[in-house]
Amino acid sequence: KVKNYLLSCNASELQTDFKIAEAKESFSRNEDGSYNVTVTGELNREAGNFDNELEKVAVTLTDGINTVMGTVEGKNFTVSMENIPASSVITLKAVASLADRMQVYYYTSDTGYYQNFIGGNIGTSTTEDSKEFIAPKEPEIKTGDLTITKQIVGGGDLAAAKEYHFTVTGPNDYQQKVSITGAGSVTLSELQPGTYNVTEENAAIDGYTWSVEGNGNVLVIAEKNAEITITNSYQQIEPKKGSLSVAKKVVAGGELTDVDTSTDFNFTIKLSDSTVDGVYGDIIFVAGVAETTLHHGERKTAVGLPAGVDYIVTEKETADYIADAVEKTGVITEDGAEVEFTNTRTVTPPTPPTPPTPVIPENPENPGNDDPGSDDSGDDDPIEPFIPTIPLDQPPVPLTETPVEELILNEDVPLSGLPEDEEVLLDEEVPLAKVPKTGDNLVLWFFAALASGLAALGLSRKRG
Repeated sequence: KVKNYLLSCNASELQTDFKIAEAKESFSRNEDGSYNVTVTGELNREAGNFDNELEKVAVTLTDGINTVMGTVEGKNFTVSMENIPASSVITLKAVASLADRMQVYYYTSDTGYYQNFIGGNIGTSTTEDSKEFIAPKEPEIKTGDLTITKQIVGGGDLAAAKEYHFTVTGPNDYQQKVSITGAGSVTLSELQPGTYNVTEENAAIDGYTWSVEGNGNVLVIAEKNAEITITNSYQQIEPKKGSLSVAKKVVAGGELTDVDTSTDFNFTIKLSDSTVDGVYGDIIFVAGVAETTLHHGERKTAVGLPAGVDYIVTEKETADYIADAVEKTGVITEDGAEVEFTNTRTVTPPTPPTPPTPVIPENPENPGNDDPGSDDSGDDDPIEPFIPTIPLDQPPVPLTETPVEELILNEDVPLSGLPEDEEVLLDEEVPLAKVPKTGDNLVLWFFAALASGLAALGLSRKRG
């Protein structure tokens, strides 16, 4: 008190009794696993109550990172927050702002008490209350399993060794790719219950037709194993066949000789398919390669070859001949492939000698000249001996002189009328006239004619 004045300050005496009287939370789960929460409640004091010196009340929620403001009407409040992670701690806070006031009172004697003379706010104090809530944990979901089984019909070793691929889709954008080699199965575990789709990717095999059964949907139930079986069927396609013919032709700029037609020309045939092995028509293949030999005018054909296979036919070098191409290539077709190699002879073979033609004079007694030892040409060479021929219709002349046996068989006895130093020359290249066998007389006549010829030959020598 200062001479009838009274100073009063009420800054903190009403702050201690402010609190949250009641609060209730409500959580809802989002698809991504987060939560939304709304908290409603009641305060024990009402904002704006001048008697209690309350100026303002605020209610907030915070998860430690984000903070949101609520609304307050009287003592009631509501506050909401979204996308709170599971198991997060959130705090509800109510804050009251109170005015700090100072009052000056004046004592009047006529009234006998103090009256407000002057006063005002000198500051603001706050008081608060809070509560904590915990967002729910991620709910435990019971799961199921899915087994995919692959079955194969046909296809042989190719289908048994093939890797088959599947795409599996399901709830909440689930997608998974799995593979199975040959016939077998695979299991997907801990799947959320729901409908799943299993689709096999392209599983075609060259040379086979392909069909599939079992693609589609399957229901997965919690704590159970769902099964789906997908069956592939293969049937071999009859392969297309073709042939390959290889022909040889020789040209020589003239008539062909025996050498041209008998010469071996060797070839190598190579296919792009090494599985071709065995006898194919005229040609034998070993791992897609064949060796064969042709002569002029000859052709060999390989039949039953797989159509679409590439081939290379190569001719090996042959002495004295040049080929029109070293190799020829192409593709085996169902209509048949044909190749022909033409070889030209580069060396002309020698011409065999022509045998001499015998000269038979018109007059055996004087063949062309008065001098039997020379001819009209002036040469001193003796003329060709004359071998007389006797018509078959004339009767034989009996021998009266030297026996034929002595003339033919005894070469040491000189012919009658010839000097002993003269040599009798027989021309073996002059053919004798053919005399048919008509009996013993005809044979004797033949030897008589031979003796006459030898006598004429000896006379010619003597005169020369």
